Amino acid sequence: MKKILGVFIFLLLLVGCSLSNSPTSKVEDLLSKYQSLDSDIKNGIDNVLEEETLTNNQKERYRKLIEKQYKNLTYQIKDEKIDGDTAIITTEIEVLDYKKATNETSTYYLDKKDYTVEEYNDTKLNNLEKIKDKVTYTIDFEVKKGIKRTDEQKENALSQVIRYFHHRKDELGRVWKAEEEINLVLPEYILQGVIDLVEGEGDTVEIVDYKTGPKPNIEGHPERVEHYKKQLEIYAYLIEKRYAKKVSRMHLYYTS
Repeated sequence: MKKILGVFIFLLLLVGCSLSNSPTSKVEDLLSKYQSLDSDIKNGIDNVLEEETLTNNQKERYRKLIEKQYKNLTYQIKDEKIDGDTAIITTEIEVLDYKKATNETSTYYLDKKDYTVEEYNDTKLNNLEKIKDKVTYTIDFEVKKGIKRTDEQKENALSQVIRYFHHRKDELGRVWKAEEEINLVLPEYILQGVIDLVEGEGDTVEIVDYKTGPKPNIEGHPERVEHYKKQLEIYAYLIEKRYAKKVSRMHLYYTS
């Protein structure tokens, strides 16, 4: 069974690599971290389990399910497209169809009212542990190289940042998080990203994403604009799921 997703399952901005040294190898290195369950991946699993309302026994079952998913992950690199300082690596990833079990559990309890959270989670875990079918997702990985800029380019970028600061200086108290690395690890999928700026008050926030290049021509490069739009939508999903805050607006700010 094959599914092509309209948004990324992984959102990974691999910064600091040289595109001449194969962005594909960066994606391969990353996926091998999941297959080998390295320390970063295990820490991510620990963080997710801490936030779940599960008994100790359920947490261990959940941990084994996630680890099984990662260790048995297989993939094929299908395409590599380089556009300036950015490369998009299209990859097919085959994993156990845990999403099917999650949907079955939700459907089963849809019209039921007399059940506990523990009972629901036990049913979900039972369904997950029975899954043998696999599903293939098509994923786009974005790889960015470390950029060396001329003094003139650096000055232009600095002037843009200063301009932004003066324009928003009275609202700096609204800054909630900056350079926020965020991830959401579930059996069905993984989402990761680094959000430049989150600002707002109370339960409502806005996302600001800085781009070092010039603003693209929407008519000339609609695919790039659509790519950034999807990226912001994933950032909003991460914020809403991780922090239970509503994202009211999303901004792109170009520094060139």
